[in-house]
Amino acid sequence: MIALAAALLSAAACYLSVGLGNLWPLAWIAPVPVLWLAFGAHSRRRVFAAAFAAYALGGANLLPAYAGTLPPVILALAIAGPALLFALAVLGAQIARGALGPWAGVLAFAGLWTGFDFLLAFDPASGSVLTPAASQVGAPALIQTAAFVGFSGVTFLLGFVSAAIAAALRERKLAFGLAAVLVFAGNAGFGAWRLAAPSTESLRVALIASDTAVGQIWKSDDVSARQVFSAYAREVMRLEHERVDLVVLPENIARLDPAWREDVLAPLARAASATGATIIAGLNTSLDGTPRNAAWVLEPDGSASAYSKRRLVPGLETPLYVPGEGPHSVSKKTMVVICKDLDFAGMIRTDVAAITPALVAAPAWDFGDDGWSHARIAILRGVENGVPVARSARDGLLTLTDRFGRIVARGRSGEGFVTVLGDVPVAAAPQATPYRTLGGAFGWLSVAASSLLMLAGIFVGRMRREPVPGSSE
Repeated sequence: MIALAAALLSAAACYLSVGLGNLWPLAWIAPVPVLWLAFGAHSRRRVFAAAFAAYALGGANLLPAYAGTLPPVILALAIAGPALLFALAVLGAQIARGALGPWAGVLAFAGLWTGFDFLLAFDPASGSVLTPAASQVGAPALIQTAAFVGFSGVTFLLGFVSAAIAAALRERKLAFGLAAVLVFAGNAGFGAWRLAAPSTESLRVALIASDTAVGQIWKSDDVSARQVFSAYAREVMRLEHERVDLVVLPENIARLDPAWREDVLAPLARAASATGATIIAGLNTSLDGTPRNAAWVLEPDGSASAYSKRRLVPGLETPLYVPGEGPHSVSKKTMVVICKDLDFAGMIRTDVAAITPALVAAPAWDFGDDGWSHARIAILRGVENGVPVARSARDGLLTLTDRFGRIVARGRSGEGFVTVLGDVPVAAAPQATPYRTLGGAFGWLSVAASSLLMLAGIFVGRMRREPVPGSSE
């Protein structure tokens, strides 16, 4: 019954905070019940089962958004994979604590959870979309560590604080609780200090989206495509006197045949010229005979360019499109990506280091219930790399955030057109974050350090179980 209660308490906190959960404070204590169980006299099998069940039940909050949309196998792996890694981290903490003491248990959980989270981000299907670090985006002061060591640093802090609290409850020693408070307060204080940095120049950005102004995306239909893009052009023209620098529209608004693509996009091209704004619109089309999910960029001077999405949604987009190659930048030092591209921290870091953009623009398409969850990943990429992010999604959220992850403007798409307008601060000169240089160093350090700690714990544990030579045993 104790194991069941611990699993259910952790499951409830995980369900409400990580994945599609929104209550960021609960992420700091979600692992505590199962870690408290692990730090006691309970079997490894029971601890593993409780931890796995807790995270899997918490991960079930993905079902409202993705059940019936993603292939069942992919959805099952998205829930079971992180649950397995979480359970292994809890089990590792139990082994380290039993062999090396409670402090080793605390560090083992923080390091293992961080290391597993970092390695999971190399999954070509999901990237870092499931990282618990994203749960903290709602509190920008708590994610500034990402600018130095990436999302892995935030995961480590979550793991250390929760493990220290569990140790304090189990060991009944103030030192563990004090360590948890000091680490949490230190991170929050550092974040508040960083957020106090003065603003510099700004770009006026508009995000426009509609859930119903969508053309045919599975086949070419010039009639519906003309209607939709003309409607978007009219919305852009409403901003004619707003002195907008950039307009971002959603992903995959319609499928355009190359034979009439330029004609369909002509109203948007005229709107770009009239407003003086660069317009980025998502569509799917054939480029050089290859089907692409693309972002079409229309400049005020009449020039145009295209970017092709590089990270396609498994099972939904992979059968339809060919991934693109390389980053893409346009006027006003804007880097263009599309939706799922932002799930891949390493790729975005490499792109930003090469382009040094002032802003990242992302046409996107959400799945309704996952709007905030997916937007958080994009915001986290901005913090890591020190760049604002303008993300315009249909069936989801429109978010404009500064380089610290603070929301400048936000809206939710709906049946009619929704326009979000804001002045986002941008640096006059590129301001590289330490993460751009260090990359995944902290993640690899966590993998290495936690592996050594586990090996030491296993070795010491075996030594203690071996009989002493010459003894009666």
